[in-house]
Amino acid sequence: MTSSTKPPAGGAGKPAAPNSAATSGPTKRAGAASPPSTPQPAAMRQREDALALLAAVAHRHELRDIEARCRAAIEQAHGAVVNVAVLGKFKAGKSTLLNRLLGADVLPVQAIPATAVITRVRFGPALKATVHKTGGETLAIEPSALADWVTETGNPGNARGASWVEVESPGLAGLERLVLVDTPGTGGTWEHHTATSLSWLPNVGAALLVVNGTHPLGDEDLTLIEQVRPHTPTLIVVLSKMDLMSEADQEAVLAHVRGALQRRMEDAPAVLPFSIADEHAEYREQLRALLRRLDDGHVVAAEALAAHRVGQLASECRDYLEVALAAASSHAEAIGELRVALDAEASRLPELRQQAARQLEPINKSLTEHAQKLARRHLRATVERLDRDLAEQQPTWTGSLKQENERFRAWLRPALSEAMAPVAPAIAIGLDRHLDDAMDAAARIGEAFVQRLGRHVAQATGVELSLPAPDPRRVPTESVEDPVSATYESPLELLSPVIPMGLARTSVRRRMRNALPWEVEKNLSRVAYRTAKTGRDGLQQALDLYIDGLAAVLDNCRRAADASPADVPAISADLERVRGLA
Repeated sequence: MTSSTKPPAGGAGKPAAPNSAATSGPTKRAGAASPPSTPQPAAMRQREDALALLAAVAHRHELRDIEARCRAAIEQAHGAVVNVAVLGKFKAGKSTLLNRLLGADVLPVQAIPATAVITRVRFGPALKATVHKTGGETLAIEPSALADWVTETGNPGNARGASWVEVESPGLAGLERLVLVDTPGTGGTWEHHTATSLSWLPNVGAALLVVNGTHPLGDEDLTLIEQVRPHTPTLIVVLSKMDLMSEADQEAVLAHVRGALQRRMEDAPAVLPFSIADEHAEYREQLRALLRRLDDGHVVAAEALAAHRVGQLASECRDYLEVALAAASSHAEAIGELRVALDAEASRLPELRQQAARQLEPINKSLTEHAQKLARRHLRATVERLDRDLAEQQPTWTGSLKQENERFRAWLRPALSEAMAPVAPAIAIGLDRHLDDAMDAAARIGEAFVQRLGRHVAQATGVELSLPAPDPRRVPTESVEDPVSATYESPLELLSPVIPMGLARTSVRRRMRNALPWEVEKNLSRVAYRTAKTGRDGLQQALDLYIDGLAAVLDNCRRAADASPADVPAISADLERVRGLA
């Protein structure tokens, strides 16, 4: 029996992930800092035995990705450290965060996305760096030369063949049992960066997801959370660059992110603010205290992680084996009829997509109007805030009419951006609430489709299979990243040489203040329109993902129908083993 499950990412041409099933592990180096070994409790040994059993089952049935994840989980459970992956989009601030924890600028930070190779940072009595190459050899380098190995600028496309780089630093004193892993940013121009980060996920013991606090929680961030959660129960979202916002805006962003995560998932991850600014030292101490707790409880954390992975992997194995056994045990004539029925359902999928799209049309048409209503709620408060700020700024300005207008424009755009920074996420949140029930109609169509599949399978095999419909998860509306468009043009500038500012200054400044409501309303309207468009795009993306999920359920049924009766003894034996673990 074969499976269509794909092998893990990181194949030929890509650097192998450290400690993954695809590698033999790092070459141990003399003088490397190693925490003392910890006796394993009986519970941990049981978890390792269960993972070994699941790996053997997955190997027999060619479930290569499940086997690789089992092997990685075994190695991690057996180790004495917890790998804490630092993940996030390009330029989210991952390397900057690690440098602050280290107390020195050790990891490269550049204007373009810097990290291109996995970099593992752990405690050591002195600062040192070692390159682990794909061929298995190691090379000691000066820490100042890290950029030559781990950045896209110094090592484009990883042409130098680095598998990963290890850095030891005394700055991690007190966190001796943790390995902090700086990963390449996901998304963006260099696809091999994303592949490198995602292929390393089976090694994750805990994860810090770094999100740019000025553009919080986009689709890529939420997708990455969903990709990480199956691998570890310990996930913390860290909002970086919080020093770029006022205290009130920081609170608004934290509330937005926490609320969005709680609405999306039952067990939402913790959310912490972070900043490199001196006045936010308490943020950094909060993060370090959390890491100390993880370090202190590393045995408990490792056991919890192993238990989490046993349950996850056992459920996946069990579901696959149950479907395969039901099909492989049935009569050939009935299986032939099942294949015909499933082919007919496959031909109906385009019609299902169109039917679901028609159900969403009323919501799509109302989004712009609803977004404009949400935007108008912020008009008065935003104008009043800017008016107060402008009244404080204008007395400091001097010069000609042209110079004052230039001063006004130079002040207006950043002031508008700061004032509207929390407004754009608020509109997105309001649209999300408006869209929360939008997928219900599509879900009803999908549930009917899956129920038909279940009936086809039951009629052919006599077995009632639980075929869950995919979760009709709406893609959250992404807030507009740059909420301010063009601002303020004055035709009076052409008369600047002939207008005496001593007489006209009061009138000119009054005109500027009178222009504020229009500038705010204009930009709020643009934000509302752009946010409504992202909402429509997200709804279409959610529908596409949902229909793709239905197609995946159908594909599983069709593959199961091709299982051979010769596989029944092996499937049955392994199913009994796996059921006791799920």
